Amino acid sequence: SSRLPQKALKELNGITVLDWVLMSMSKVKANKYYVATDESSYEALKPICDRNKFEIFAGDLNNVLKRYCDLIEKIKVDVVIRATADNPFLFYEAAQNSVDEFERRMLNGEKIDYLTYSGLPHGSGVEIFNANSLLKAEKLTSEPFDREHVGPALYNHKTKFTSLFYKAPSRFYFPEYRTTIDTPADYRRALSVINCLSDKMLPNEPFTTEQILSAVKNPSVKDTILFFP
Repeated sequence: SSRLPQKALKELNGITVLDWVLMSMSKVKANKYYVATDESSYEALKPICDRNKFEIFAGDLNNVLKRYCDLIEKIKVDVVIRATADNPFLFYEAAQNSVDEFERRMLNGEKIDYLTYSGLPHGSGVEIFNANSLLKAEKLTSEPFDREHVGPALYNHKTKFTSLFYKAPSRFYFPEYRTTIDTPADYRRALSVINCLSDKMLPNEPFTTEQILSAVKNPSVKDTILFFP
């Protein structure tokens, strides 16, 4: 990231942003858990993956779509649940709900290539791909944006793939809030959220949806005032 370099390694109450992401994603049921990174980041991220019991895969630096497809071909999976490493306040309950929705539709015979909940705070959601569809999309697209951001290779090509932006249940529907870390200001907000929730102690479990929402709504987080003497 040019806006906030090495943001996945920044600390939030003694552990990294990536630790918080993996803690949340470990609550979502899956057969395999991976961090898909690039060669230059591998050594820095591997200890974090090890302590969270995630495997790590190094692929293409700039072509993230190819990186995902290389991993899919290596481990032979049917469905991919994708979270990004700058989102420490994921709604893992919403992620599991959306996985269940994806699987239900697949079992009912629906053709579905991509699913995500819409209306979550920006930074609290995940994406779900049909793995075979993503492999096809990688061969069809030449768009740099598709290759950098993965999901658009499916949902920006409506004539070829079926994508569902499913309105999130009311428990998770708070589009007015932002929880991602993309800028220094986002990181400062994330520190405020952690301070509001953790009371300087590391939790044994990732924060629930309701805990995260209680913090982002808190005036000390939402309406921060800086005083300069």
